[in-house]
Amino acid sequence: MKKNNFVNLIFILFILAFIMTTSFIRCKSLIEKNLINNQVMQLTESTSSIARTFETLIEEKYRKIEDFAKEIAVFKNMGMSNEEIISLLDKYYSDDQYKRLGFIDKFGNVYSTDGSSGNLANRAYFQYSMKGFTNVQVLDNDLLTDSKKIVVFSTPIKLSDKETMGVACFTYPYELFVEMLQVKNNEDYLNASIIDDNGNVVAQYVKDEAYSFNNFYDIKEDFVDTDNFNNFIGKFESSSPFSTYSKKNERYYSVSPVDITTQYGRLHLITESSSDSVALSTLIISEDVNNMLLAFVVGSVLILTTITIYIRHKTRRHTKEIEDAAYTDILTGGLNYEGFKARMKNVDNTGYLVILNIREYTSFQSIVGHSKANHTLADIQKLLYNNINLQDNELSCHLMTDTFVLFLVERNEEAIINRVKAIAEQIKKYSIECALPRIKTYYGITKYVNEENIDFSYNRAKLALSKASRNKELIYHFFESSDEKDNIRLRYIIDNFEDALLDDEISLHYQPKYDNTNDEIVGAEALVRWKDKDGNNIPPVQFIPLLEANSLISTLDIYNFQKICEYQRKRLKENKKMIPISINLSRMSLYVDGIVDIYTKIVKANELDFKYIPLEITETALTDEETLKRVIKEFIDKGFILHMDDFGSDYSSLSNYAKYNFSTIKLSKSLIDSIGSDRGETILRHIIKMARDLNAHIVAEGVENKRQADFFIETKVHQIQGYYYSKPLTEKEFTKALDAK
Repeated sequence: MKKNNFVNLIFILFILAFIMTTSFIRCKSLIEKNLINNQVMQLTESTSSIARTFETLIEEKYRKIEDFAKEIAVFKNMGMSNEEIISLLDKYYSDDQYKRLGFIDKFGNVYSTDGSSGNLANRAYFQYSMKGFTNVQVLDNDLLTDSKKIVVFSTPIKLSDKETMGVACFTYPYELFVEMLQVKNNEDYLNASIIDDNGNVVAQYVKDEAYSFNNFYDIKEDFVDTDNFNNFIGKFESSSPFSTYSKKNERYYSVSPVDITTQYGRLHLITESSSDSVALSTLIISEDVNNMLLAFVVGSVLILTTITIYIRHKTRRHTKEIEDAAYTDILTGGLNYEGFKARMKNVDNTGYLVILNIREYTSFQSIVGHSKANHTLADIQKLLYNNINLQDNELSCHLMTDTFVLFLVERNEEAIINRVKAIAEQIKKYSIECALPRIKTYYGITKYVNEENIDFSYNRAKLALSKASRNKELIYHFFESSDEKDNIRLRYIIDNFEDALLDDEISLHYQPKYDNTNDEIVGAEALVRWKDKDGNNIPPVQFIPLLEANSLISTLDIYNFQKICEYQRKRLKENKKMIPISINLSRMSLYVDGIVDIYTKIVKANELDFKYIPLEITETALTDEETLKRVIKEFIDKGFILHMDDFGSDYSSLSNYAKYNFSTIKLSKSLIDSIGSDRGETILRHIIKMARDLNAHIVAEGVENKRQADFFIETKVHQIQGYYYSKPLTEKEFTKALDAK
């Protein structure tokens, strides 16, 4: 009996040992399978992330070269030579990493920044863009300079809807795009290739040349299962990433679409990794699992618990590494927008979404340089995290160039206003401590409700930011339902600006300046107006700030100056009465490289005396910046006549006049509106006397009634401009009025 019981016990123990051993082996197999599946999923996510990065890069270059082509068309219509256009645009784009930029005329002749010449009429990208398409193409050699591999972006240059004058081109080193394909998976670089619909390689990074290919279909034999390969190829048309396994060479392949249309057709990103790399986590825990099999009787529960914790730790660590790579902003080292959105999914608070923008960042960058500007952006990101003291569930990310996005947890608008003001003050303090030009920020704010679509909230905050950008005195704006309608109009302005110049929708009106002793027209100011294709007037108060915010105002300034010079030249050739017609020069145009030479060439090309085209610069635009002082001095040295516009609107008016050699001051309308009060008239009389003591000519701007007109007759200020004498006139009306005197 005892023997039988012992045998039964041994049998039961054997069965238990067999069951537990089988269970552990099964458990090990499941663990390995789950880890491999997880790694494959991470490989797929990495592929998708690289594809989006590459797609964003191409889209950015597409937008840049399309803007470049439009600028060429504008300057071509202004009569500038090919060499002048290339010289000017090279300065505009000097911060880019291009090898060469330029354009090809419709016969294939090349005009480029490095002086290269030749005929590229047979190049496929030239022919494709002449048909009206923006394109990117990788070439095995550079026909113009050397035999190195290059990437060429091209787009048509349209003088009108029907006429294409040629093709604009950006040429980049091939290595610039290969760098975008370098990414790690489990501390191991992936092999990555961009291919077209036919499987041909457009760009490729491989760490081992043994795994390179010229056409993806050439590696079909590596797939033991042909159906698996065909299924993988079928996923090229899918909008979602997909991964598969090749048994023959034990490699994992992942594909993700790159949503860019080229002459190659649609592009696709293929990544490849060895099974050893994908199964790295499985190999790490294999020894632990084998040890469990030897000691399962005494420590099975403990080891299983330890393994579970270990697996979770390793999985989380690998997930975090990939997530950090995909969610980190390269410039600042903080979160990018994709990372911001991912973190927002875990936020369980209601708060405010805030977009922070640096006002006039382009000017700031031109003053301090590209490198210092980037360093400043990184410092601002650190400041948002550290000095502003982000609370739990609060986030900050760098979106692009001069823009940051924040999520702040506050109970009401008053509290969020205090937070925003504190941020603005900290950034201002930082710029002072670092001896930088004063950094001014403004903010778009919207309420964010938990689980609301983050992109929807971002767009609302962006609309609010647009509203704040148009008022330099406004530091913030909260989203309102009316902002949506305003944004449609503003988007129209930006999208149609270059076309409006080409189609003559933008024109000049002229407001006469009268001598109040005899009511004779002795001068005028040219004012820009925009009437769209439907005959609707777009007020300058809408489009001027928007063009300034989008770095387009200098293009408008040059266009307007060219038009006023053409008008003056026509009158000169016809031996008609000539009077000075002034035009405004914006602050941002003063920072354009070579702006003095551009204006000088326009004056000389129209055979004019500088006295007939004075330039007006708003007093509030003047600062102590050395760049500004140098450019204004260059204008004066060339012979230009400068007027200080809006004199008296700022406390530094007299000191500014002393620093800069302006010949004329235009009294601010705010001073003229004070006529009628004893205090206001006393101040104005003293300003007029001091201006005369400084030998300045005086113009009264904004005179709207008889009392104001009589005041200037009494004070012997004889040049008057304003609605009391005349509203702004069309060119035809102004010419008629001028010739009638």
